[in-house]
Amino acid sequence: MNQRLNQFTLKGGLANQSFGMNIELENKVLKADENERYAVFFSRALDSGSIDMTWNRLSVRILNSPYLTYIIRVKAANERNFFYKDSNIDAADFLQNPEIPPEEKFEFFSEKNGGIQFTNCDDVLLYRLEGRYLWISFEFFYESGSAPKVEDICAEFPMENFIQYLPEVYQESYDFTSRFLAIPGMEFTDLNDKIDEFADCLDLALTDEKNLPYFSTWLGAQEKISILQKDKIREFLRKAVYFSSIKGTPNCLKEVVEFLVDEKVSIVEYHNYTEFAKDDEEKLNFLKHALVDENTFGVILNEKCYDNGATKGQVELFIQCYKPASAKAVIIYEVKDADSEDKTKLSFELGFGTMPKAYLGEENISTIGSAVILE
Repeated sequence: MNQRLNQFTLKGGLANQSFGMNIELENKVLKADENERYAVFFSRALDSGSIDMTWNRLSVRILNSPYLTYIIRVKAANERNFFYKDSNIDAADFLQNPEIPPEEKFEFFSEKNGGIQFTNCDDVLLYRLEGRYLWISFEFFYESGSAPKVEDICAEFPMENFIQYLPEVYQESYDFTSRFLAIPGMEFTDLNDKIDEFADCLDLALTDEKNLPYFSTWLGAQEKISILQKDKIREFLRKAVYFSSIKGTPNCLKEVVEFLVDEKVSIVEYHNYTEFAKDDEEKLNFLKHALVDENTFGVILNEKCYDNGATKGQVELFIQCYKPASAKAVIIYEVKDADSEDKTKLSFELGFGTMPKAYLGEENISTIGSAVILE
């Protein structure tokens, strides 16, 4: 089609300033009350911005219960006001007034007032409705304990017309032909939308969470994402190629561990540990014993580095994956000195302040005192 359809959706704010009875908007999903058996919803006026707009389609996604019956009522008009009991009032004030019973509100959507209604339909054409504003109503009947959830509502405009693609002879009977093409046209639009959305599936920023494990297999990151928090997986996969490109460098280890702990991290190598310790004799002696040769480096973390959700297991695995192949990594913590608020000291374990033994075991993972050495 030459133009994209405009849409009002539940996730895009369709339910804002709406009115409901026994139903609430929670995390952009309409949820009926489990303790009731009846619920109603009235939308605000959806403004197309054009007089005599012909609306295209309404689709809904509802998690059904076995005993659910729902009625959708829809109406369009060029004016927001209408006459109610000899008074000219705004439809929003009328529909959102809790003192007016639902039965009277449904009259606003009746066929004699230009509305249409459907029962248990999740996809309907709105070609008969013309007007700048559109109102939508839902009425739910269900068993207690099996309340419905409306995951999305989508109202489309303007009417999408496929007649322009037919030979002129078919365009003479405009009304009949347009209605005849409505259903296949709708199917074509859905297919076209799915094709357009396919590119999003390959975009790590937009793809559905369920697709992320497939991306991890392409990047060789299955083991890494298996231990990450859910909110970290997408961000890590977006950075995985970059991390691999700088693998084995101090900057890589610094960025990887900072990604995990959301804290500043220091990487101290054997040849520059004196610069890190500076005038602190205690830290200097600590690093002298910890970094025993030129193939050893320290990853220095803040004592509260695990408060943001990362774990020691995650940090150890990622260091092991991204350190230089021949190097040994020592995880060291910088903790507050109990004797001075302005001073910190180094420790292999939180709360463990004694000097470690200068010893490296023969195994791939060995210990210095209670320090973890990753070889």
